[in-house]
Amino acid sequence: MITESLKEYSKKRILTEFKSLDDWIQNRNHEEKKQLIIDQLEEKGILLHELQEQIGKDLDPFDLICHIAYDQPALTRRQRAQKVQTSSYRNQYSEQARQVINYLLDMYADQ
Repeated sequence: MITESLKEYSKKRILTEFKSLDDWIQNRNHEEKKQLIIDQLEEKGILLHELQEQIGKDLDPFDLICHIAYDQPALTRRQRAQKVQTSSYRNQYSEQARQVINYLLDMYADQ
């Protein structure tokens, strides 16, 4: 029986698997591991869908876990894309490259 909130329970379980945000990112960056990690977390009682409903935002699993376990801002894909679009990051590229980056960011935000 769980006597704490789903959010607190999930945070503790995630932190036992991934001690730091860097540890989570390193494990998550391998494409073939992404779904496996999510499946393993759900097997351990971390209910991502229910957590997402509690948060009330449409976050991908990566951002949801960053928010729950590591107190990162709860950014949606659209917010994350807008953050890149408004940063000076793109200024180092040519106009044509910036158009490609904008296109990819729009695709990322919409999926």
